[in-house]
Amino acid sequence: MYFNANREITDYQNNDPDSPDNLDLKFIDLPVPFKRGDIVECRDRLFVVDSLPHFSDGRGRNYEQYLTGKFTDSSDMIGWGLFVDDDGILYGDHTGRYDRYKYYNGKLKGKERLLHYVSLFIHGEKREILLPELLTMQCRIMLEQKLENGLDFQNHGCYIADHLLAENRPTQEKV
Repeated sequence: MYFNANREITDYQNNDPDSPDNLDLKFIDLPVPFKRGDIVECRDRLFVVDSLPHFSDGRGRNYEQYLTGKFTDSSDMIGWGLFVDDDGILYGDHTGRYDRYKYYNGKLKGKERLLHYVSLFIHGEKREILLPELLTMQCRIMLEQKLENGLDFQNHGCYIADHLLAENRPTQEKV
């Protein structure tokens, strides 16, 4: 077992596939408190929950099919989430097993702020954030990320030599 500084179990490893405690090949019916749109953390990755087997939301098999035993391995305990990449672009991907999810209660910073707006949009009960607002915030965060990390102006499609940059322009000194 692997522990963090707070003595919480963060991971375990069992290489015997026939061992009853090897959860990697078993689907376990665990109740989950999470709902679509929640911001969670799994293995130090933040994301918005988009789909879990429990939701029976028309995305693939429904939860009852998981419980029948036909589809019983740990891949069925993996959710689908919405993440933010380094450029501030939203994308969907597998999340990791939902038995390792934790609600994220910290302050969202930088590109991760987009998750807040995605969560508001998905929860959408009061319709505070509609699609135009969500897209506007994504554009804003993407631009901030580009400016913060350096807007690439010296690649194949757009190349400006260093001596032509305005900040490198020689100035005339007054005599």
